[in-house]
Amino acid sequence: MTTFSFAASAKEATGSRIILGDADKLTVESAREEGVQLFKFMKEQGKENGLVLDTGSLSPAVAASLADGLLRGSYSFNKYKTTEQEEGPSNITITTSAPKEAEAAFNAARFTTESAFWASDLVNEPANVLNPETYAARVKADLEPLGIKVRVIEADEMKKLGMGAASAVGQGSKTPPRMVVLEYDGTNGAQKQPLALVGKGITFDSGGLNIKTGSSMGDMAMDMGGSAAVAGAIRALAARGSKSHVVGVMALAENMPDQNSMRAGDIVKSMSGKTVYIGNTDAEGRLVLCDAITYVQKTYNPHTVVDLATLTGAAISAIGTEFAAVFSNDDRLFKQFNKASAATGEKIWRMPLTETGAFKKAVENTPHADLTNNAKGPGACTAAAFLREFIEKNADGSDKRAFMHLDIAGPGMPESELKGWGVFLLNDLVSKFYEQKTAANENTSKPATAHKQHKQNKPS
Repeated sequence: MTTFSFAASAKEATGSRIILGDADKLTVESAREEGVQLFKFMKEQGKENGLVLDTGSLSPAVAASLADGLLRGSYSFNKYKTTEQEEGPSNITITTSAPKEAEAAFNAARFTTESAFWASDLVNEPANVLNPETYAARVKADLEPLGIKVRVIEADEMKKLGMGAASAVGQGSKTPPRMVVLEYDGTNGAQKQPLALVGKGITFDSGGLNIKTGSSMGDMAMDMGGSAAVAGAIRALAARGSKSHVVGVMALAENMPDQNSMRAGDIVKSMSGKTVYIGNTDAEGRLVLCDAITYVQKTYNPHTVVDLATLTGAAISAIGTEFAAVFSNDDRLFKQFNKASAATGEKIWRMPLTETGAFKKAVENTPHADLTNNAKGPGACTAAAFLREFIEKNADGSDKRAFMHLDIAGPGMPESELKGWGVFLLNDLVSKFYEQKTAANENTSKPATAHKQHKQNKPS
């Protein structure tokens, strides 16, 4: 593990000196990316000993961001390698105009980066190691010591609660599905209504009886990236002592073909009471999510519900792998996410989500059930419309709470080793908009207000 320190000048540090050209042109955002690439370069060059990055007199914020980028670049998942791996520089000193301030800023940032590493470890685990049972146990063991309440809802209890949609997804696997509920309250009860985060946790997705082709199945151990982001973000909040109240629900299942598997043509009853026609067993993510969304609303009455899921290939076809496709019923919530996205570099692009229209009609277009999980039309948009059906309604039919759906199919399954996409985004969102106002924290912590949607959705 590389250690980082800060000095007022290169003379005050020991180690090989590297002069970073044009350091004065770095910003907080660009320094982070430069740091990622710089560490990878130094690792390739075989630099293992102490290094001094002579950057002149960088501001403490930029110096801290550079160090955070270097830290991110150091991540690797070598757990199953049997040969010794190159680790990169053992310690790095960065020059800055204010070493103590830079160190404080870096130490604050590293809580989130280390939580992203933790989430990445989960996403990188193979499916023969990480299944719903072992995943739930690992999260409980790792997060409870941080003061996070962890409750594991086993398969039998899921059925008693009426989670017929989520239960159906995992019924073909020898490892039953589970819901893992995380609650972090750094406000000591002051924030009555929490922010709710829901994550898709399909530890392996074969497609079920609508089985995937071999070429598209190899990455499906990463189909739990949304749940890892939720858990990683809540870990980051607890690690840094965030003054916020956040609840997370991880919907865990393994979608496998078996004589007990759900079939295309089946009709299941969700926890909300709505019935769903199974048009395709490979559209399983929305089935586990809908019961998780219902559960968190009934149990915690959150002001806002946000879900993250590696949900559709259609999202990748529409906007590629760099952006997450986002859908929201609330303009203010989208703007909050947009600011967090700009600050963290985890990019989002707004897609349409309307209360009426073709997408809603598509998910209702089934003769014998309330909804179908395989609506015709743009797949990412109809999936979002499906999930919106499970947001509780007011008497007039409008959504009772703010809602954001993030389809992270592209950025949530990157080729890079660092795979905890969403941890930085969610942490920054909470930091900016959902923490209690204190002398040291001027955030207003006001929840988003529902029902203020654009007449025409605009991209970010």
